[in-house]
Amino acid sequence: MVKYMFFIAAALAAVPATPAAAQNVVRDCYSLLGDQVYVTTDTKKLEADIACFKKAKWYIDISIANRQARLDKLTPKPVIKGKPIVVAEGDSISLFWNGSYTGIFALRHPNVDLRGAAVSGSRISDTGGGNGLVQRRATDMASNPELVTVQIGANDLGDGQYETAQDWLNALWAYVASVKATGAKVAVGTVLPLCFPSYPAYHNRHKERRPIVNAAIRQALVDKRIDGVIDFAADPVMGPDEAACDKTLFKDGIHPTDGNTDLVGGSGKMALIYERAVDKMLAAK
Repeated sequence: MVKYMFFIAAALAAVPATPAAAQNVVRDCYSLLGDQVYVTTDTKKLEADIACFKKAKWYIDISIANRQARLDKLTPKPVIKGKPIVVAEGDSISLFWNGSYTGIFALRHPNVDLRGAAVSGSRISDTGGGNGLVQRRATDMASNPELVTVQIGANDLGDGQYETAQDWLNALWAYVASVKATGAKVAVGTVLPLCFPSYPAYHNRHKERRPIVNAAIRQALVDKRIDGVIDFAADPVMGPDEAACDKTLFKDGIHPTDGNTDLVGGSGKMALIYERAVDKMLAAK
């Protein structure tokens, strides 16, 4: 099995050239490397890395957001009475920061306690590295969320971990069932396109499987396997295969362009779709 770590390559490709001296300063910010970020319990190192990045004005959103997500897990937020808790799970597309769709939703919904749990490179299950939804489930459910939203597939739908689209779906449904068994509702997002023609096997497998799994996700709502669908793929702008190659919508072929509360950029468009689905589910409780 080959795991193409596209989220890393894409992040590095998006970083503008900087003087060597500045890059040397930034290297000092990486006290935690690779998978260490996802498993460490050293809050001081996480805080130090985040502060270092910000001081160096090195705005690699993924580097900061991954560390902040892990820090948030180690320092759980207190439950605020009266606010519904929503846990947003996923990969780097769903990272919780002000320019992502999850961060934009939180800014526009101060009366919802949205807890960003997504981590770059995530897949449904990662028994070797621990960076999977299954491996984070116990932590995610510790806050007794009313709703868990799931946006997954960018890393594992087409990389070879699953032999068929149905195998991927079987893993997703098993995870969903385990979350629903806690009493939480689950909304699943349809899978977005990606644009990686330089990796034809991955690109083509993802493209071939995406309509299959998206149709199954929609049918799962009819079958009451899930409680809601966040239908990103049905959007006429973000959903078509060619959208991922549009730099105004996807900055690197996989990550939507940054947005804000005015709902601009690819992430802004996602935020509106997410907002409509989540608002409807919370209103129906």
